[in-house]
Amino acid sequence: MALPPGIPTLEACNSKNETRPDNVFISGDCEDCVIHCQAYPSLRPPRTDHYPILTALDLAAPPSELVPGYNYARADWEALEHAMREGFEGLPPPRELRSVEEFDRVLSAVTDIFSRAVAQHIPRRKPSPYQKRWWSDNLGELRRQMNRAQRRAERHKGWPDHPAHEEARHARNEYASAVDEQKEVHWVQWLERLTQPDVWIANRYITSGGTDACRARVPTLTVDTDRGRELIADNERKSAVFFKLFYLPALSADDVHSAAPPDMVYPPPAYRFRPPTDLQIERIIRALPPDKAPGPNGIINRVYKVAAPFLVPHLGPLFRATFSLNYYPDQWKVFKTVVLRKPGKPDYCIPKAHRPIALMDSLSKILSACVAEELSYQAEHLHMLPATQFGGRPGRCTTDNLHLLVDDTKKAWRAGEVVAACFLDIKSAFPSVSPQILAHDMRLRGVPHQVTDWLLRKCTNRRTVLCFDDYTSPEHVIERGLDQGCPFSVICHHFHNAPSLEIAHEKRGERVIGFVDDTTLIARAKTLPACYEKLNDMMERAGGINDWAHPRKVEFELTKTAILALTRRREPTPGQPRRTRPLTRPTAHIAGQAVTPSTSVKHVGVILDQELRFKEHAQYALGKGSFWANQFRRLARPSKGMPARFARNLYLSVAIPRMLYAVDVWGAPSALTDPPEDSSFPRRHSRTVLKLARVQRQVAIQTLGAMRTTASDVLDAHANLLPFPLLLDRLQSRAALRLATLPPSHPLHDAVRRSAHRLVKRHRTALHNLFHIYNINPTSTEKVTPARRSPRLNSGIEIVIAPSPEDAIRSLEGDPADTKVFSDGSVLPNGGVGGAAVLEQHDRITDSLRVHLGSSHFYTIFDGENVGLTLALELAQRARRIRRLLVCVDSQSVLVALDSPFARAGHHLTDIVLLQFRRLQRRHPRARIILHWVPSHTGIPGNEAVDRQAKLAARGKPSPLATLPASLRKPIPRSVSAMKQHIATSLRADAKRIWTSSPRYARSAQLGLPLPSRKYLEMTAALPRKSVSTLTQLRTGHAPLNRHLHNIGKSDTALCPACHAAQETVLHFLVQCPLLRRQRAPLARSLPPASLTLKNLLGTTRSHDALMAFIRSSGRFKHILDAGPPPPPPPPPPRRPRR
Repeated sequence: MALPPGIPTLEACNSKNETRPDNVFISGDCEDCVIHCQAYPSLRPPRTDHYPILTALDLAAPPSELVPGYNYARADWEALEHAMREGFEGLPPPRELRSVEEFDRVLSAVTDIFSRAVAQHIPRRKPSPYQKRWWSDNLGELRRQMNRAQRRAERHKGWPDHPAHEEARHARNEYASAVDEQKEVHWVQWLERLTQPDVWIANRYITSGGTDACRARVPTLTVDTDRGRELIADNERKSAVFFKLFYLPALSADDVHSAAPPDMVYPPPAYRFRPPTDLQIERIIRALPPDKAPGPNGIINRVYKVAAPFLVPHLGPLFRATFSLNYYPDQWKVFKTVVLRKPGKPDYCIPKAHRPIALMDSLSKILSACVAEELSYQAEHLHMLPATQFGGRPGRCTTDNLHLLVDDTKKAWRAGEVVAACFLDIKSAFPSVSPQILAHDMRLRGVPHQVTDWLLRKCTNRRTVLCFDDYTSPEHVIERGLDQGCPFSVICHHFHNAPSLEIAHEKRGERVIGFVDDTTLIARAKTLPACYEKLNDMMERAGGINDWAHPRKVEFELTKTAILALTRRREPTPGQPRRTRPLTRPTAHIAGQAVTPSTSVKHVGVILDQELRFKEHAQYALGKGSFWANQFRRLARPSKGMPARFARNLYLSVAIPRMLYAVDVWGAPSALTDPPEDSSFPRRHSRTVLKLARVQRQVAIQTLGAMRTTASDVLDAHANLLPFPLLLDRLQSRAALRLATLPPSHPLHDAVRRSAHRLVKRHRTALHNLFHIYNINPTSTEKVTPARRSPRLNSGIEIVIAPSPEDAIRSLEGDPADTKVFSDGSVLPNGGVGGAAVLEQHDRITDSLRVHLGSSHFYTIFDGENVGLTLALELAQRARRIRRLLVCVDSQSVLVALDSPFARAGHHLTDIVLLQFRRLQRRHPRARIILHWVPSHTGIPGNEAVDRQAKLAARGKPSPLATLPASLRKPIPRSVSAMKQHIATSLRADAKRIWTSSPRYARSAQLGLPLPSRKYLEMTAALPRKSVSTLTQLRTGHAPLNRHLHNIGKSDTALCPACHAAQETVLHFLVQCPLLRRQRAPLARSLPPASLTLKNLLGTTRSHDALMAFIRSSGRFKHILDAGPPPPPPPPPPRRPRR
């Protein structure tokens, strides 16, 4: 025992007797290391009766060397950019590299430029381990006074009646109260002064689990070994445990050869490999998230984005040389593996409760992103991957997986069959991938050998250090697996997992659906045992799941494997005539294992029950929403909290996506046969889904600081929130529109088209309801193709966009072009959309074309501008003897879209423009063609002429069909963007109709401010939280005044407590009460004569200060205006210097 006997460790609060309930034990080996062990009553902290015990040990423990990172918040970005520009200007001109030595020399020079510039212009962090954010000098002085008082009390320990004991108690209590007050003051001030970036920090505070306010550290790990359960306490052994968990050993040569025979003759490549271009590299750098965690060098992406203009010319040759020289530098093969906690785990002593994240060199991640982008495009364009593989692919969504599963199931039900689904989860999905077998799988699917050879070089001799707490392990060599955090890993895993998704015979009622590391086997048959036989056959037959997994050493997580028997059949209840029960699910035998079917399974975040009624998931969603709303109370209270506009944004951007995730699958409303005439959409939401509205009501009350008795429609109108059924419609209509744009290559395309064509009577899916409720026709809707154009290619069009309208006009007037074409698009309010073009030769308009697209409900101005540009290129193609052609466009977005390779709404019209441009080049091969931006309505004759033509087209006066290009003679597919805008407008009109028909509308209309709108939030944006709550309660009439308190049973009388002559309403309190005339006089003087009305008081903020002063002087609303922490106390007088 280290603590000597006879030393008390506790002072009883009542009797002041000292006892010793605490002891300090130490092992025999360390007994000689104890220097001293002593209790210190004079250092006792507040709110405890235990004395602190300090033990000093003579140990040679090396301190951890923690290198502080760079403080980018205090960076001098202009000086940093200047330093990097000078550094790159000092390098030799960039050229393609011809040797490995030249590669290493250029890479070293580039790295040194960044290292020197960052070290020179970005300071290091200076963390202080001694103070909290809320600490103040006042608290430091109080703590010193408390310690002095406790030392005096300790000196007079034998004199119980000495005043020093009372002084010590008083100092201790004062210090404890000051700490609590300062904490609350700091928290409230931070919330009241919140800025937009701080909103997400506040959300992290309320959604993270409870902690002890200290830095989370890896505890002593519990590991099961051959010798039993073992405790791992030292960092070296912890790192060994984590490395064994995160990275698997390499496969043997026999295993590799069994899965990838060395004498395999591969098919020819499916496409010609081309290395990344400078334009592709620059675009990827611009798209980097700026403040992501840096790699081993500590340089964040924002630095590379700043340096992009002068970095890319040197980076392009480096990236291309990794292919031409067959070389991948060792510098990019070393990375950090940070050990993080998986959120929500009950016990972090288990190693599996942690996960790795690889922090790689940012330059290597940019290169990987370039290669992954091109490979992803080719895989989608050439259909190199299974169609039923979801997750991490362009044009695919998580809910597509669920829609396909539900559609297959209910289609089988309508055919009188049942369905069984087996859910498999690959254990250590990315670490289990063998690079050699992966390269073999990719070559079999047509990936060029340049890509697979580059992959093998990248995965050879990789090394990592594990980082947790303050510890950094020695380097470990990685022999297997994909880097978790590398942009190239996801597409590689798709190729690795692809063979397992192609084992199903769909004509025999089988299907396999994949989502990254989740695999779902689906079988349909007349009976459940027959379904189980098909599932077992898919696992064990030649070429099945086991044959794919065995040579690759892929294992499935047994704790996550489940079977769901999907049917709504019922059987008679034994012993109870005329009663039925759900069909008994027999036990399944899959791969030699007996598996009991589950009643529900959580798959990709949605709980699937055995009858697909989704009631369990609706309750789960309600629980998530209620939990968030309860935590949200910490941020928004009537007397303190964040501004209302930030609270609303937090609800819409965090709570709604969490609560209503995949609501188009589990919460789709039912289509009504006879819809009511006053509804824009014939819908019927289930009661289970509508229960979620209570979450929005709770959040709206907290956002506005209203009383709980306030009606929901009033809350929604003031908070500018759609009524909850309309909010559901907004989310589900957007989901339906996205589904309507799926191309024919998507596995859901046929199901979408079939569901929209026919509304079945039995076993409707969410797809049936969505398309028939929102009246969306996928046939006439544009298709968004995920593989539009190779990302490494640009359009090859010369585009000129001047920095200002004046510069554009000067450039146009000074251009020597002999031929000019002008294009424009026009949209009329609640009317049509049109596009037009005019041809100008020798300053004379010689020809024009017009196209009427249709209603503005289905087309946007962007579509009209694209059609106009197509017509302009058609007119230019018909012209003769062109030497220099100027195509004038007044839409910058149309010009920018020409160089974008990504799939977006309206890209089919952009593709028509590019096709028309190629035809124009073939027609005039020697002409120089320039697309020039011109500002609209600036008096340019050609632009004014085409503007008139576009308005004619929008009014429905197109050119003859025979004069138009062939691509515009057919009806143009409807724009999904326009339909989203139209549905949003319809929903806002529905919300306004609901509000104007409310019995509370008339009273609110008398107070000014058009509702529902953002006007109220804008009006109160600059007001303190207390004022917003008070103003909200007065506007709604649900305020702590006797009239309302009497109505809800909280007051015995409705009369005014001041005059006792009339009921205390809002009007009486603010304007009429005669006994408050003196307090009301300053308020009346702040307004114009005869303007003391509720509309002027509650509809504007001109007299806000006077109004709050009047309310405070009246003695009402004290629970709001006088609540909250008091202002921080003045600092105590400085202590006297010691003699």
